[in-house]
Amino acid sequence: MEMLVCSSNCHPTLGFLDSDQLSSPTTSAHPSDAQFVLVGDAFQPNESLSFVLGGLPWPFPSSLSLPFDIDTDGAGRFEFDLTLRGFGLETGDYTIKVEGQSSADSASASFTLTNDENL
Repeated sequence: MEMLVCSSNCHPTLGFLDSDQLSSPTTSAHPSDAQFVLVGDAFQPNESLSFVLGGLPWPFPSSLSLPFDIDTDGAGRFEFDLTLRGFGLETGDYTIKVEGQSSADSASASFTLTNDENL
């Protein structure tokens, strides 16, 4: 059963699913196994989305377009596994932004890559 939380003035949201399948706007992981389930809601139905990862350390540029081609479903939702292994990211705070390619609707969420002892 799906439940509508807001009416026609909903704003896009972005978050990460945890092991209990609950969504949170922030999460943490170790850089060597940085895997997340990224979820979004209240985007335009059946819209292609672009993803930008910001806050990257030198020598990376200030933002990096991620090579994902994801579309929302008929209700404006999406869910997919985001794996950042191989990007060579260091510990620190990062922001991921998702934007609708035709509507320009957008949402952001943050994650932290941390040492094992800080998880």
